[in-house]
Amino acid sequence: MVRKREVLYNTQVLFDKLPIGWVSEISYEFDYENQQKTTHSGRMTMNSPYPGVEVNVTKLTKCEVTDENKWLDVVDKMANEGGTITMISKQPKGTVVINAYGCRPDSEEWSNEAAEFMEIEGSYQGEDFDRYFIKNGASA
Repeated sequence: MVRKREVLYNTQVLFDKLPIGWVSEISYEFDYENQQKTTHSGRMTMNSPYPGVEVNVTKLTKCEVTDENKWLDVVDKMANEGGTITMISKQPKGTVVINAYGCRPDSEEWSNEAAEFMEIEGSYQGEDFDRYFIKNGASA
């Protein structure tokens, strides 16, 4: 199994086109589902036609009721129908855009410590993904 993992900071995150504020960390893991198959002459690596992606989002909240309820509604909708998580990370020389399709929530963890913002960690499993770079100043 081949995996690629990267952590992005200061990244704009959208759940089904809804901007999600106060994201402190986001990571994604692509799973190509490569498998070794035995053949008459040895072993061969085969790529699955169904790659997957796991997206982990750590979000802080100040309990702004309207914004937080919109986010919860989108997560609940994604649980039933699946959805797209888009990540946009602008860097000095270019911008990377990553889309994870068919995402459904896998788990949520809520924590709150004294004198800190409440933290919500969510894990989402997706069916497919794409990613690309855009030169700053160009349109996608």
